Amino acid sequence: MKKIALLTLALAMTAQTAWAFTGMTILSKQEHNKGTIPFVDAVQEVNLQKNMNSELANAAGAVRKEAGGKATSSYTITMNKPTLFSVIIKAQGNKNAYRAMNMDITTGKEDDPKDFFYIKDGFRALVPNDDYAFAEDGLLLRSSNAGPYDKKVTYKELMPFINIANAGRFLPSYKVTVDGAGHTLRVQAGTMVDLYLKANPTTGYDWYVTNAKLDNGMVTMGNSFFLPSDKRGMTGAPGMDIFVVGFQKPGNYTLKLEYKRPWVNKPVDKVEYHFIVE
Repeated sequence: MKKIALLTLALAMTAQTAWAFTGMTILSKQEHNKGTIPFVDAVQEVNLQKNMNSELANAAGAVRKEAGGKATSSYTITMNKPTLFSVIIKAQGNKNAYRAMNMDITTGKEDDPKDFFYIKDGFRALVPNDDYAFAEDGLLLRSSNAGPYDKKVTYKELMPFINIANAGRFLPSYKVTVDGAGHTLRVQAGTMVDLYLKANPTTGYDWYVTNAKLDNGMVTMGNSFFLPSDKRGMTGAPGMDIFVVGFQKPGNYTLKLEYKRPWVNKPVDKVEYHFIVE
């Protein structure tokens, strides 16, 4: 009987893992004689769900008003991730009108661009303003002020300006540990890779990229030190140094790192990672 109970528990746990949701539940809500609008459901925090649905309904009303006449609305989902989704609301009346909405499910509000991108001159050269919609492989922009979102800037182009703190919320990403050193990872252009390396900065040692002149097409997006939750508050505890790299175009790439003190030439450890980008 005990074996059966344990098997049942194991199957239940497996089923829960298999049922992990890959995006937000977005339903079509019919507005009387006004078309349809997106309606968010199944958000754990009820107030966040209410706020998102209120913002979406208000945006649809504003777009219909801009279109004029007896305008009706519709929408297109351009990206749907577990904590972030984007829709483009379209209204047809005396004219066509459009509005992109990028909803951050963690706040229940529209996204703050600074959470996802470093707003620098190079970024603004590609994305002139904050009127954009997330898509699976880039940002959708307008070619004209009031026109549709018919222009795309790919994430490959935006790679140097992506904020790694939230990049995994919209970019495909992979985790690689020291056990993967010396092996080859195949990825698509526009992908982010997180390299997890054991480190303890309090000893003076740190990881350094040694092939400073990286191959054109591979971008070092930043790094951060992570301390496991069971060691937080412990001075001098070891943790993980996370190096993040991204790829802008197909090719074969190599990243070399050394673990050493900056004032000592000889490293105590070194790793090398290989990537084939398609």
